[in-house]
Amino acid sequence: MALRAQANKHVCSMLNYIAYSEYRPTPGVFELKIIERIPHARAQTPKCPWYAVWKENGLLVVGRLYCSEVDTALVRGFNPELKMDLISTLTEGADHCEFVYHNAYVTIPNYLLIQYRRTINPGIKAVKSWDYHVGHLFRTLEDVVVEELGQTGQEAIQVGLARFAERYGEQAMLRIVASRSKDYDSVAYG
Repeated sequence: MALRAQANKHVCSMLNYIAYSEYRPTPGVFELKIIERIPHARAQTPKCPWYAVWKENGLLVVGRLYCSEVDTALVRGFNPELKMDLISTLTEGADHCEFVYHNAYVTIPNYLLIQYRRTINPGIKAVKSWDYHVGHLFRTLEDVVVEELGQTGQEAIQVGLARFAERYGEQAMLRIVASRSKDYDSVAYG
């Protein structure tokens, strides 16, 4: 996201972090309510597809770990000077996830700027496919696990892939494995 913003000569501000979102959820599986806009954007998410899948599969402990880190890491990756607070998560038993995006200043003109960037420049080309997101997450986790645990980490990845194939099929697993060769640090990929 940051590379794409920089390529478009857009500052890596909180406003542009919101505008450059690479994920657009399917309507009905995700809900987002903006409850404050100035000076900080405060958002609540009472319905989340990740939470639903973790709960269904008895994996809320995994969800708690993921949710406690992922959004703050994404903001930090966009610009380490930006600040986002995670107030609550569904995976911890709250009735919604709540985020505070510091200094977003979502005024009416800024809201229009967000909409312009989300629809026209960079627009829909900034949104990445589900395969892209799953592949990027898998590749990142695999890199860290193998770096930290060596052969034991590689064996854990293989067990995880086998379990994934049992649950979702061989073709779905092969699509994830194909993500190993992608260059996620390239603005051109995706």
